[in-house]
Amino acid sequence: MSASKSKFLRTLICFIAFLSCLTLIVPLSGQSAQDAERTIKLICRNDDTIIQGMEWRLYRIGERTDDGLSLTGDFSKYPVNINDLTENNVAQKAKTLESYAVADSLQPIASGKTESNGELAFNSLDNGLFLAAGTTLQVGDTYFVPSSLIVETNDTDSIFLYNAYPKFFYATLSDSLSAHTVKKVWDDENAVSSRPDSVTVELFSNGKLQKTVVLSSANNWEYSWKDSDSINDWHVVERNVPDDYNVLIDFNRSQYLIKNS
Repeated sequence: MSASKSKFLRTLICFIAFLSCLTLIVPLSGQSAQDAERTIKLICRNDDTIIQGMEWRLYRIGERTDDGLSLTGDFSKYPVNINDLTENNVAQKAKTLESYAVADSLQPIASGKTESNGELAFNSLDNGLFLAAGTTLQVGDTYFVPSSLIVETNDTDSIFLYNAYPKFFYATLSDSLSAHTVKKVWDDENAVSSRPDSVTVELFSNGKLQKTVVLSSANNWEYSWKDSDSINDWHVVERNVPDDYNVLIDFNRSQYLIKNS
């Protein structure tokens, strides 16, 4: 082999080696933050309990701006302060927004059921604030009542994955009637004069309006009812909320406290 050919081959080999090194340090996908894959995975299992077949709905409810979090789209009209999310109030705010979504028949951006491993993934999401709301599931004589949750996706990583473990109420079916109560609570000690004389509350069962009630001092700002089917999903919403008031629903399996502040 001539000296010129040998020199050419050495140069070619060095060039190929240089290209190989480049493939190790340059992202193969060329994925930008805007195009990043964002996934929220719901994991519905605990110890030996795996909840398969539970239906979940996912709503995009807001986004983060320079001023903080804000509700957007269909959710922007609801009197819920989303910019003060804390560990202590996030469950109540999620329930409140879920109740309005049910009452106004808002369409989720995605839905699905948990698989045999108790998991459900929502993929290809944009940046934003999301609400996940589940439906009560009966398994034998036990029913599982999920708590809704709020999750924010962002550009922290090129691939964003958030594993969420929703909380559940566990209960056993009963032949007795279940009792429910909705009560209005005012959190405005310095603005008593601005309270209305009454408020209108709608009661929904499995997404259907069952009754509209008026709460006032005449009924101690509360209303009670009984349900023959303990597996029904109930939601309550306050309509015509007074100006400058926010709404928060605190709840357990049988009582709904509608707080105005």
